[in-house]
Amino acid sequence: METSLKEQLHKAIVAQKQKDKELKSFKDRLAAMSYLFKSGDTESMNNPVSKTRLIEMYDNLKLLQWPKVKDQLKSRSIQSKVVQGLIQEAFRTAAGEANKKKQQIEEAFGLNEYSSGQAPQKVLDCRTVIFPAVICFSLETEFYSISVVPVFQVKEYRQLTVQNLQMTLFHTNKEELLKTGFPELGGPYSEEVKVDLRPLISECYWLSCLMALNNPPLQPDWRNLEKSDPYLPRWGKEYGFDTPKTPTCILFNEDEKCLSFGYEAKMAYKEMTGEEAKKHYFFEDFKMALYSKKLSSNLEIKDATGKSMKALKVFSESLRFLKEDALRTISRNTKGKILLASDFTWVLTQQARPVQAMENSYIIAIDFGTAYSGYVFNITPSYLEPDPKIKMWGKEIGLDTPKTPTCILFDESEKFVAFGYQATETYNRMGGEDGKKHYFFQNFKMALYSEELRRDMKIKAANGKEMTALKVFTEALKFLKDDALKTISANAAGMVLLASDFIWVLTVPAIWDQSAKQFMREAAMEAGIVEEGSEENLVMALEPEAASIWCKKLPSDGFISEKHNGTPLDQRQGSQYIVVDCGGGTIDITVHEVLHGGALKELHKASGNDLGGQTVDRKFKEFLREIFCDGVWDEYEEKYPSEVQKLMYDFTRLKQVDEDVQFICPFNLGQVAQKKKDLEKFFESVKGASWNEGSIKISKEKMKYFFEESLQGITRNLRIILDKNFKIEYILLVGGLANSQILHQYIIDQFSDTCRILCPFRAQEAIMRGAVEFGRDPSWVASRKSPYTYGVALCEPFDELKHKPEKKFMIGREKWCCDRFITLVRVREDVWWDEIREHILRPVDKYQTRMEMRFYRTERNFPKYVDDLGVEEAGSFDVEMPNISGGRERLVKLEIRFGSTEITATATDMTSGSKGLIKFDFIRTDDPSYTITKIRKELKSLKDRLAQDMAVSIKTGDTESMNDPVSKTRLTEMYDSLKLEKWTGIKDLLKSNKTSPEFTRALVQKTFKEAAEEMIRKKHQIEETFGSTECSGGQEHQKVEGYRKLAVHNLQLALYHSNKDLLKSPFPKYEGEKAEDVMVNLRRLTSECYWLGCLIALNNPPLQPDWESQHYMKNSWNIFPQRLKDSDK
Repeated sequence: METSLKEQLHKAIVAQKQKDKELKSFKDRLAAMSYLFKSGDTESMNNPVSKTRLIEMYDNLKLLQWPKVKDQLKSRSIQSKVVQGLIQEAFRTAAGEANKKKQQIEEAFGLNEYSSGQAPQKVLDCRTVIFPAVICFSLETEFYSISVVPVFQVKEYRQLTVQNLQMTLFHTNKEELLKTGFPELGGPYSEEVKVDLRPLISECYWLSCLMALNNPPLQPDWRNLEKSDPYLPRWGKEYGFDTPKTPTCILFNEDEKCLSFGYEAKMAYKEMTGEEAKKHYFFEDFKMALYSKKLSSNLEIKDATGKSMKALKVFSESLRFLKEDALRTISRNTKGKILLASDFTWVLTQQARPVQAMENSYIIAIDFGTAYSGYVFNITPSYLEPDPKIKMWGKEIGLDTPKTPTCILFDESEKFVAFGYQATETYNRMGGEDGKKHYFFQNFKMALYSEELRRDMKIKAANGKEMTALKVFTEALKFLKDDALKTISANAAGMVLLASDFIWVLTVPAIWDQSAKQFMREAAMEAGIVEEGSEENLVMALEPEAASIWCKKLPSDGFISEKHNGTPLDQRQGSQYIVVDCGGGTIDITVHEVLHGGALKELHKASGNDLGGQTVDRKFKEFLREIFCDGVWDEYEEKYPSEVQKLMYDFTRLKQVDEDVQFICPFNLGQVAQKKKDLEKFFESVKGASWNEGSIKISKEKMKYFFEESLQGITRNLRIILDKNFKIEYILLVGGLANSQILHQYIIDQFSDTCRILCPFRAQEAIMRGAVEFGRDPSWVASRKSPYTYGVALCEPFDELKHKPEKKFMIGREKWCCDRFITLVRVREDVWWDEIREHILRPVDKYQTRMEMRFYRTERNFPKYVDDLGVEEAGSFDVEMPNISGGRERLVKLEIRFGSTEITATATDMTSGSKGLIKFDFIRTDDPSYTITKIRKELKSLKDRLAQDMAVSIKTGDTESMNDPVSKTRLTEMYDSLKLEKWTGIKDLLKSNKTSPEFTRALVQKTFKEAAEEMIRKKHQIEETFGSTECSGGQEHQKVEGYRKLAVHNLQLALYHSNKDLLKSPFPKYEGEKAEDVMVNLRRLTSECYWLGCLIALNNPPLQPDWESQHYMKNSWNIFPQRLKDSDK
């Protein structure tokens, strides 16, 4: 095996040499592409405390955290001036403390102290506006050193150390960071006020420290405070409420005259008797009427009792009430001044949701499952018909099910014949020879679970014949589309409806990557579900999310709990639960939290596996092969594939029970088996099965065994989630396999002590029913976790200090760095469903009309280059720039949405304002360029393995040290150079001047010691600077320790680039012959020793010459020990 591998590697290397001119190197090829574009400050996108991220954190504090605290403080009547003063004091105190720490770092690096000044600040007397709207730059002078240290390099390491301190503070415990005593509030304020304020002040102090350590420092622009908050009236006090909003309810009398609105209308209607209520008109939630596909001024809506009124009148009277109430309220607070509606600018809010999904009431949702598929539809507004219609299947064969088998049949010419039950029945009726000619596919959805998906990928039919996967998926979706349109038209009073009249929702597993989703989208377009130009009419819904949305609507009697009693789904804000979608192919698991208003937030990256119901089927089939041994089962499976398919379909129903099962042995299986021996004898040596007069009986224990692998896979994923710091209240089981009593009881046994177990009665319908709701409103899932760190490959101006030398290439006289990974979103980062990430691109070539971009992903947080370990190419896209009039100054704004179920993007030409949709391509292709890229990656992998093997053989340990000029290996080399080369020349001069070797050895030894002591002092200084912060523990503690070590390493690098004449202590007086010459030579020697002594003392762990093991002989000039050793200090 090893020899074969070596031969293959040798052939690969030879082939690479032969094609060197065509393939070139991976780096050069990407450089040739990436020189076409560049970006601005790309480093900030990889830095969690960059200026951009600090502004985001400030906005989050100002817009999200502060309003929550503000409402509490208002209720306790604390003055805004007091709070404003505390917050400003926290910002100023933190900035002063951060400046002190920067000065300590400067002292440690040996640079001169610097002065700082800040622009005068003016704090405006405002009411409840505490935070300024913007951040301005704090004025601070730059540092310039007059020492012999090369400033341009040492400044870089100094700034890196400040950034390490900034990163340390970023990971600290915010409460622990605020060491100062809590400021006195003054006035009659209770301890509760201090409790409310403490987290806010801690947040301000923490953020101010980060801002002050930015380069240049940042501070809130207190001069630009807004004048005041808008006044917000309270509602419902006369009914015991005190809320910022009133219910959108309106009450009319029998003559359609408006009586009241809001709480008053609701309470009045509630107190009416049955007959009196029937005479009145009471409307609530009527805004949903505007979701209708075709609005008109004559649209009528129904009230609570079913009576109709024109929608325009209902909306007009509601707005009239709100207008008049607002004018009355304002007049009461303006000392009698009479104000009219014309005196105001009126702002009317509307929901920012996709127009198509909001206005289009015609929705079809297709649940394209591994084992079964179906669809539901809705052609009326949800407030009129909350439950979507569902197509029932199988009536022609005596069944009535919400789904049909995901099976498709083609003839020998690859022409579509049938889908679902019809395909199954047709295939089952075929004889052996006829069945071999046709293409019968089932469970083919699992083909998209492949990591390397290709458009030309082929999948195998039941008889082993192959067909292009795209054709199979396309024809399956085309059948479902045509059947849905036919069914709807038959029930739509003669209306002729086209596919373009609908919003289509297609469900996909949450664990699928972007390539599988794109494959399904392309198949849907090929099937005519949507056409080019109307792609937004096809929405991808993640299966567990859709199920979760539907289950939120179910009443308490819609679920079965572990105690078999009705239990509602908790809708309280903050409730957390796990959704387990047990499908035919995959197990899909996600974690949701209920937000304010009922929307959902994903708490954990979607997880799962391919151990769904198909795994149980495989175990069952393996058991039948074990029973009917000696090739019996294999012969039967080959000759009678249609009969095998029917047997597996029957087994699907048997999976739902938790007891012994029995089924009739297929006729042809019995015939094939009897040719070998009597049927009873096949069961003599098999446990868990028996022969019972023409039927096969399988025990309950053996049935549980079939589920074992799937159940263990579910358990592993659930344990990982439950071991995290979540507050999971219940587990929600959905999907076809959730109907299994074995699975249901197993989950109860394993997890009922931790949380409740819920399962809807019609678990197999939850996904497609919820998909309709998701199609209406994609904001149901407000926030998701990014499964990867996504970024693009760009180039940027080359920096000797931070870029790898091998990444440098030239464009004219300019140095550039290629292969830079520019992060757009990080792994596990929360992304809102409609959130946009922006990046500005600009061309390098003034005649460039298009940018070809490569899209990358990794599970790492901070990748630097696109060819780093663990980074893989995920796709590509083009950005068109047809207008070249702006030359190299043209800007294109890239806007990417990561928070939806699919990654989408637009590009805007900042010059012309034109905006276009970007089409991502996540599907691999076997074109020549892809093949070449694949070969290069394999060769690069080979080189990496060889480098690793070499590193092990020479015992260098961490191969990264080979790029570090002050690694232990390099320090040893420098010591050997001092001992064997530099010392030899100085030694001869000292000998000729009759200098004492004992004096020289003592001087060298003392010099190394003084250097070590000075570096210990500097390390303590840095540790003290970093040591005033405490981290939150766990991984955060490791990060903080890492930043502390980086600070010491930066000091080491600064010294490495410094002038070696660092020796500050008085030079010892020499009284021998030629004293002046000796002093010059000794100065050279001690400067070299002091410089190297500083570097080795800052190593981790510290190093020192091994003086103890040296056998020094008197009058010997062999004064340097043979090696360095780890220091005891």
